[in-house]
Amino acid sequence: MQQVTVTWERAARIWWAFTWRATLVALASGVLVGLVFAIIGKLTGTTTDVWVTGAWSLLSGVAASLYGMRRAMSKRYADFRIVLVQDDPAEDTARPTGV
Repeated sequence: MQQVTVTWERAARIWWAFTWRATLVALASGVLVGLVFAIIGKLTGTTTDVWVTGAWSLLSGVAASLYGMRRAMSKRYADFRIVLVQDDPAEDTARPTGV
């Protein structure tokens, strides 16, 4: 396995892969949460506190961002992929600082 340099182009590609997935899933889950609460309110004749709907939307947004991050990390890019490697404390002296 060859280590590649983190360039601005590669960072932007990873960021974009994460951002569009997280945004799309967060938007869809937010709409779904709002729709579910609206239907429940309509059927029961009650209104849902905006804080409750907001809290559920926030939780679904966090889940969406985790999903987006996992998908971005699992993706094979054109010239690289992201790999998690078990850290070896013995190699700490060889690791460059500030990275």
